[in-house]
Amino acid sequence: MAANISGGDHIQSAEMPPKPVNVKQVLVYLTHDQHAALLKLKEKLGVPVSETIRRAIDRYLKQMESRK
Repeated sequence: MAANISGGDHIQSAEMPPKPVNVKQVLVYLTHDQHAALLKLKEKLGVPVSETIRRAIDRYLKQMESRK
C-alpha cells in the first residue's frame, strides 16, 4: 500500500500547523504494518498521515545533520 505525501489531505485543527506551502508530492511505499501504525497515530493525534510523515522526516534529517 502506498502513502501519498501531499498537502491535499490536511484537516485544519488546533494542533495542525497551517497547510504547508511549496510542497512536493511524492509516492512512498509502506508495509501494511507501517500504514496501520500511521493510521492509529492519525486517530490518536488528529493529524493527517502526510503531516506525521513530514514531521518524522524532519526529525530524521535534523538527527542526521547533527551527526556531521
